Amino acid sequence: MLDSEHRERAQDLLRYGHFTEKLEPHQVVGEWCKLGPIPQPPPEVRAVTGNGRLRPGRMPLGPVLLIALGAPLWVLVLCYVLIEGALTLLVAAFRPFRNLRRVRSSWQESKAARKAAAQHDLDRVFDGDWSGEAGQFLLRYYTVSEHPQRLVALAPGVIGFLGTPERVMFGKGKEMQVLQVLTADQAVVEKPPAEVRPTGKFRIRFADGTWVVLQAVTPSDIHGLLDREIPKGNPEGYPLNGSGSSHYC
Repeated sequence: MLDSEHRERAQDLLRYGHFTEKLEPHQVVGEWCKLGPIPQPPPEVRAVTGNGRLRPGRMPLGPVLLIALGAPLWVLVLCYVLIEGALTLLVAAFRPFRNLRRVRSSWQESKAARKAAAQHDLDRVFDGDWSGEAGQFLLRYYTVSEHPQRLVALAPGVIGFLGTPERVMFGKGKEMQVLQVLTADQAVVEKPPAEVRPTGKFRIRFADGTWVVLQAVTPSDIHGLLDREIPKGNPEGYPLNGSGSSHYC
């Protein structure tokens, strides 16, 4: 769920970037999302876009050194977590088998969601057409930012992709800027089937019918927006499509 600080930051960036004329805080809905591994495109396709990067950047050396220096502390924390986990399992072993049934049910639900995602092609990164708008979007994805995550912010008429140009370990929200913007006539967010929702995945479909799949890294307000606005007819004009079909609308 997007906290108030990030929501206000996204609102300011989209408004001051003149991507929207009027924008109230409650109109911005977003989540930190990630993209699956981008498949290797044909060399001639990649050359057209300047052989841009297809993977996130490496972690800056400074934070990595801090983690290495703090390794003894991390070992202690790990030992504590392992001991606590072992005690939790020990306590659970003496409880009724309903806990085991609950875990099994959750695992089965997750497995069913992954199977449903595969059936709807939501286990793929994109439709596979490098010449389409989705393919071109992917070829530029890590050129504008090396960070593996984007704050995908939806506002009436636009989908904003916000983040830091370089990969950072701390303060990704403070250094955030608008990386890419898609207007409602360029792309829409499709409502995924209900059985796929536990995966956090959703599809962005471009005007030419091509698409990319993103995954929200937290319980998604984007899915909540789809559930709330589409039954009402989307009166505020968010870039949404409730059909989930291959037809762009």
